[in-house]
Amino acid sequence: MTILLDSAGSTNNHAKELIRGGRAHRLFITAQEQIAGRGRGTNTWVSPRGGIYLSLAAPLTGRFSKESLGPRLALAVRRVLMARYDFGITIKWPNDLLCRGQKLAGFLLELVKSPTGQEVLIVGLGVNVNVTPERTQQMWYTPTSISREVGTTVDLPELTLALARDMVHAVYDETMSVTPDDVIREEILLCSATIGHEVTVLLPGGARISGIARDVSRRFSLMLEHGGIITEVDAGDCFHSTPEK
Repeated sequence: MTILLDSAGSTNNHAKELIRGGRAHRLFITAQEQIAGRGRGTNTWVSPRGGIYLSLAAPLTGRFSKESLGPRLALAVRRVLMARYDFGITIKWPNDLLCRGQKLAGFLLELVKSPTGQEVLIVGLGVNVNVTPERTQQMWYTPTSISREVGTTVDLPELTLALARDMVHAVYDETMSVTPDDVIREEILLCSATIGHEVTVLLPGGARISGIARDVSRRFSLMLEHGGIITEVDAGDCFHSTPEK
């Protein structure tokens, strides 16, 4: 089911309502704007007209480890953008896309169950394209946009379809060959904005942990060093204390 909305509270929320209501389990939803866009945890995603805001949903196939889903999607979107535009893109753990250390795109992954008990993966993607959101007091980052970086307006429908197609290939399409987790991890390390930086991670529940990001584990956790001790962080919002070089 394809749903094209002028305005939505949150495309992920719209997808969840349809799935939980048993009305659909394969979805492609886009909106011109979101008035209640969401990021990880309690974060909001500022979603004015001129950006890409989409959600894909389909049953989880089990072909990949759940921990690798975010990295696979981040790499897929990065490849699409790097093939089209002449600027560098790095990935901030766990799966935010940055340009010159400024946030360009982000994901929200959610697992929900249909009335039959089927597990469905919802992937929400927000990309700053032809508009650069103003930085608010709640933001821990400075936003940028594709149009700001390339100096011209971008064809939103064409880019939206290209991103959706490659995201489907990355995690939903059962006809595609499976790239091993180890290869995905190596690709993430090569384009990481986080490794080697002092960071603070806001953990689920509100606690914080700080240290130097040393590695990404085979489970795609962040390995933080503080006082000579390595801590493995599975999930959270990561904030860089030192700027990306």
